[in-house]
Amino acid sequence: MVISEYVIKGCMVKKLNDRYLYCFLSYLSGNTNRIVITIEELSRRTGISRASIFHGLSRLEKKGLILKSYVYFRLNSGELSRKLKLEVVKEPPIQISERFLFLKTLSPSEKGMLLSLINVSNPERKIFMTQKEIAEEIFCTHPNTPSFKKTFKALMKKGILKKERFCYVIQLPEFLQVP
Repeated sequence: MVISEYVIKGCMVKKLNDRYLYCFLSYLSGNTNRIVITIEELSRRTGISRASIFHGLSRLEKKGLILKSYVYFRLNSGELSRKLKLEVVKEPPIQISERFLFLKTLSPSEKGMLLSLINVSNPERKIFMTQKEIAEEIFCTHPNTPSFKKTFKALMKKGILKKERFCYVIQLPEFLQVP
């Protein structure tokens, strides 16, 4: 799967859940760049709460990464209902495995952080930065921010991110490797 480097690199999208949400929408939209879906269905499929999705979509829309509108229709009972009609604006791509999006062992914020770390790592998946530099330069936050510390420690505890002498190494399972 190919996703936007523009979103993952730098401080374009600060929230980790939003990064994962954007990647998930890019995957669902495929070649058409359009998708029609309810917030409830999106919440169920991503594992992100409805409120976080609602606010995340509005943040992505403000950044110009998605175009949001609604499709109205009548249910069999005659009630009027609506679904989101999203158009995903795709930028220069990077490669990730499609299985990554559906991995249940990582939270959405862990997936968002991992996407960013994969993007800035070298081909051997090494990041020659301290934790403080990673927080400030990649995520535009302070290293003692609770959400950053919690997510970073979770990746370390799960063995996906390992500290070596002068760097951090990303160790993805084989089934998540991009061919």
